Amino acid sequence: MLRRVYFLFAFALFGLTIAAGLDRLLHRGGTKFSLRHVHTSNLFSPEFSIPALSLQKKQQLEEVFSQKFLPYNKGIRSEAFISEDGRYVLHFLRRQSVKAKSFLAYLPFAFNPYYHRLLDTKKHATATMQAWHRAFLHLQEEMALVYVHFDNQERLNHKVLLLDENLESHYVDLDKTLFYVQRHADLFYLKLSDFIHHQEWEKAKEAVDSVYTLLESLFEKGALDTQQLVYFEPFLVDNRAVQLDIGPLYPRDRLPVNCSCHRRGDCPKVLFEATERMRLWIEQHAPWLQKTDQSLESPPLGQSGLNGDIDP
Repeated sequence: MLRRVYFLFAFALFGLTIAAGLDRLLHRGGTKFSLRHVHTSNLFSPEFSIPALSLQKKQQLEEVFSQKFLPYNKGIRSEAFISEDGRYVLHFLRRQSVKAKSFLAYLPFAFNPYYHRLLDTKKHATATMQAWHRAFLHLQEEMALVYVHFDNQERLNHKVLLLDENLESHYVDLDKTLFYVQRHADLFYLKLSDFIHHQEWEKAKEAVDSVYTLLESLFEKGALDTQQLVYFEPFLVDNRAVQLDIGPLYPRDRLPVNCSCHRRGDCPKVLFEATERMRLWIEQHAPWLQKTDQSLESPPLGQSGLNGDIDP
């Protein structure tokens, strides 16, 4: 009898070992692109509904999706591709960000760590989709958003051609994915340095001024995370400052009426802190760009406007 118990225990342990190995094999992420990495069906919720697309927006999306997309960036939660014309970036939410990584996650036991990880995954996925949804409804201009798509929402009936790192082609059915499209943006300090180098003073002034406008708008709409100000990084689209990172909206007190934080002292401290890095860069490289109570100064005649080496 005891021998039979030992045999059954050993057999069960062997079976669990085999199952765990197969589970890891089936759920491994891998570094090479695969369609299953971005196919995340049956996650749509009515709370993420967006207004019907206008004819102009549909035409714009047709122009976007008719192009090839090349590898651009890859993160833990998303994978990005840039359009062939370099104007748009397509961000896919990765499947592993919204799905269980093990079949053991579906065993709802308090002692099961896989189950608790699945609950956390669903929580983060919901927060991510809420951020996308709110950004599209309220922050399209500030975040250079063109479109946000939740699967099983409005049918696009469109497949887009992606090229992976090995230039292999993959046709992705957009209706089976969670994604958003943003305008491709330039690095702020690199573009500002380029304006100054080519003595395009007005464009440089416009770029700096747009950063303050962006921050005021983000603060006004409750989208400025005061805990992350040290990491604030502006980008430029058509010489207009934008924020590319889509985060949650936070409740904030509104700005003082007619507040202009770069010209007056009544601006909230958080906005002043958010521009500290930019002001230090300008003070070092182009002090004539500093804001005054009147207007932006022009660089002295005969000077390029740059002081020292450029190091954003």
